[in-house]
Amino acid sequence: MNKNYRIFVVFAFAIIIALAIDLYRAANFNSDKVKQSSNQNQIEQKQEETQVQNEVKEPEKVEETNSDEKIDIKLNPMMEFSGMKVSEVLSLRKEAVKNSKIFSYMTDYKPNSDVFQIEDGYPWIGAYQLACYGADQPNIGKGPSRESIGILNPELMYFPEIMEYKFSKYRLPCSPSDYLIPHKVIYNKKTNTITIYISAENMYQKLRGKVYVILKSSNARDLGYNHAFAIIDNKSNVKFEKEANISTQIIDTKGYYHRGFSCGLPEGCNNYSPYDSEVDFDIIKLPVIIDIKLWKKYPNSKSDNADLNYRMVFQ
Repeated sequence: MNKNYRIFVVFAFAIIIALAIDLYRAANFNSDKVKQSSNQNQIEQKQEETQVQNEVKEPEKVEETNSDEKIDIKLNPMMEFSGMKVSEVLSLRKEAVKNSKIFSYMTDYKPNSDVFQIEDGYPWIGAYQLACYGADQPNIGKGPSRESIGILNPELMYFPEIMEYKFSKYRLPCSPSDYLIPHKVIYNKKTNTITIYISAENMYQKLRGKVYVILKSSNARDLGYNHAFAIIDNKSNVKFEKEANISTQIIDTKGYYHRGFSCGLPEGCNNYSPYDSEVDFDIIKLPVIIDIKLWKKYPNSKSDNADLNYRMVFQ
């Protein structure tokens, strides 16, 4: 074996050892990388599982809190009272209070005779007939009765009167949106607050930038809430008929039902009374939020805690 051959063998052997070392390092590097990747995947999987668990549990917790504090109130639909006996109307009223999610505790409830002064067999003013065609017409008692919205829904402490717009006379469309009936009612047990939401945009546009409102207080009075005071957040959006009103002084709840003659029929109709200038106002810009404090006994001041809080949201 000559010298050159020995050099070649040594050089080749060195190359083989170097390659072996590189392969060993590469194998270890890939193994570590696989382990790290596997560990990272396990960590990410655990994080995803935790996130999914949290996403599942979170709504349940929120829903439970909401159900404990807030109650959705479903309003009863209007119905025709014309021709009914007094006993039939009062039976419907008692059933509405009995089934109320707020006032069902009043197991000994009896309709207040000062509030329900109605008479047997007479017509009741129809909501559609009044708003669309006006009074002084023979069909005024046809269709769902205007006063049924209050009588069948005791939760509405104050609510807008359905007005005599006579829209058909001006060739304007007539629809239930003219009645300003709340589309949503919520009772918050924690704050003892009833909140009603009224969609007034349609009427605002139809009446060209104004909504005329007179509030009815028959439910408040019937259920024993005899005094009220209102705080209006955006007062510039409201214009009261008179300076002495529910937002400037504590007032009495005065509403009642009786046989009157404003419907135009000779025999008269069962309807709401009286007109009350203290709750007569124009909405000149939306939205309007009115917070009404209700008391059973006359409070010492406007700042006294209410026996029941009532919020009206005109949107």
